[in-house]
Amino acid sequence: ANQQRNEEMEQAMNRLKQEHSAELARVKAEVMSSVNNSQSEELRKMNAAHQMEVAQVKNEMRAAAAKEWNEKMEKMAQGHQFQMEALKKDLTSNYEAKMKQMQKQANDNLGREVGRATQAMKNEHLKEIESLKR
Repeated sequence: ANQQRNEEMEQAMNRLKQEHSAELARVKAEVMSSVNNSQSEELRKMNAAHQMEVAQVKNEMRAAAAKEWNEKMEKMAQGHQFQMEALKKDLTSNYEAKMKQMQKQANDNLGREVGRATQAMKNEHLKEIESLKR
């Protein structure tokens, strides 16, 4: 009877161990599911926050790049304007110098032509006077 009682006790213990193991497995599964759901939610939230940060950084980078591009374009435009003004000044100066040179040549040529014409008239006049004297 003692042996039967020990067997019954052992069977009851084994059954309790199995039930306990099953209950532990069920609780463990529930806890893991809860943890996984919690972790999934946290990961989803972290991912959403990360996506927002990435979008913000992209926008800031685009804005900075656009600002830098605009500043460079402005500097280039100012540089071109300065170069155009310098070129205009140089061309104006060259034009004025060339015009003065051409006016001087024209005046010199006119002076020579007037001098030649005057000399020719004097010579003609002298010839007429000589012819009248004879």
